Amino acid sequence: MKDIIIAGPPRAGKSTLARKINKELGHSIINLDGFAWVFRYEYPQVGFDDKNGDVINARIITRFLLRYIEVWYGPKYVAEGVYIDYDQFFATVNPDDFILIGLHYNSFSEDDLFMNMRKYDREGDWTFNRNEEKLRRDTERFVKDNTYHYEKLVKHGFTVYDVSAEREAVFSQIVDAISADYT
Repeated sequence: MKDIIIAGPPRAGKSTLARKINKELGHSIINLDGFAWVFRYEYPQVGFDDKNGDVINARIITRFLLRYIEVWYGPKYVAEGVYIDYDQFFATVNPDDFILIGLHYNSFSEDDLFMNMRKYDREGDWTFNRNEEKLRRDTERFVKDNTYHYEKLVKHGFTVYDVSAEREAVFSQIVDAISADYT
């Protein structure tokens, strides 16, 4: 049974999909962004590179994270996050060891993404209480980030899903595909 990595741009539904996989398939959830924030603020010497698109210096900490996950979570986990340096990560691990799920929203304009975030944001999401002006600035950056993520997801062999429309149906399709792989 392979573990699962979900990646993509901010606000694409990575955490929501991870929760659905957890509920329906029993995988433990690992929030990679949480690790990124800890390393960024508590261990800056590790090399969280804030000048290069907010990515983890995967060369330094990927082995640590994988060992930590193996010890504390065991097999059958879903790791999700946006702070991934894809090239460094996949220079360190074998992509064939994972089910790779990439989410993107290539069909969204900035206004579409803004409305989508307001629709799906829930209490606890960092964008939930953002005022409109800040959220619109974030949205402009997220749409640009989407292009970067999409190119990297394709390059590294992720199965890529567009969540621009009928996001919940896409998530159900993904869970069904994972279930079929396990049977």
